[in-house]
Amino acid sequence: MPRPGLTVFMCVLLFYGIFGGIVLADESFYAAGIQLEISPGLYADEETFSAHAADLIEEVLAEGEVDLVVFPEYTGVFFAFFNLGIERLEGKTLAEGIRYLLRHTETAGLKEYFLLYPAEETMNRVWGNLARSFGVAILGGTCFAAADGRSGRELRNRAVLYDGDGEVLYRQDKVYLTSFETDIIGIDPGSLQAARTVSIRGRKVGISICRDTFFSPWEKKFFDVDLWIDIKANGEVFDARQREVFRRALPERLQNLTDTLGMTVCLNGGFLDLRWEGPSSVVSADGPPGARSVTYLDRAESVREETFVITAVP
Repeated sequence: MPRPGLTVFMCVLLFYGIFGGIVLADESFYAAGIQLEISPGLYADEETFSAHAADLIEEVLAEGEVDLVVFPEYTGVFFAFFNLGIERLEGKTLAEGIRYLLRHTETAGLKEYFLLYPAEETMNRVWGNLARSFGVAILGGTCFAAADGRSGRELRNRAVLYDGDGEVLYRQDKVYLTSFETDIIGIDPGSLQAARTVSIRGRKVGISICRDTFFSPWEKKFFDVDLWIDIKANGEVFDARQREVFRRALPERLQNLTDTLGMTVCLNGGFLDLRWEGPSSVVSADGPPGARSVTYLDRAESVREETFVITAVP
């Protein structure tokens, strides 16, 4: 994951922090977002995934001190397929893959499967071990997790954040679901009221999950955060139209806030005939309320390759 512009970026950010009017906290804080490229082979088993994730974290830490490492939406969803011969699904369509999965597990549908084989326990083990090993907080993307709800046993698209000791610091369920999540998977929505900000080493952090970021009520939740993280799995070819869609997500939200950095972290790669694309980025919005301009402080050069973005958080 080459980062030719990172040194220049960090120097500019340091200069701006000292001379540009930003008052930095007593201790530095750095967050990194890993633009993960997935494939069936990556999820062959827990050991394979953990080893690759460890390599990615090591590469990020080689750039210097990092306090928070962020992985994209859906990263943990495929943990539910460990040891099920997932590589046999390579080259199949979504419909063929679903039939194979249900036939070999004797489940009636995807929701039943994910409730029967929940991934959150595996999330806790994988990310807990890695966070403890490297001594960094990790936002491990999302998994499909079981929850008790109004309709009984529900399935949620859940983000989980781990502290540097490997303990669960915070959980948050996606609220505004896609038609794929509701109609194909059977996901149930989380609660906007239950979502909150979380403090990591003195920085206030807000998390939104992909489609949630398009909805302005989150601005009231995150009006005073230092860092707003948007974890995405964009299931569209990233073209000019999608570029505009991305602009209407976190960059548009930040235009109504002050002194907030935004980090978008995207899933890349494919599974069955599904494909995810999109550039990860770090943005800020400057200027008077209602007339702010968005600046990209860091941005992935490719929408299809594994890389990372990084930022200091004042």
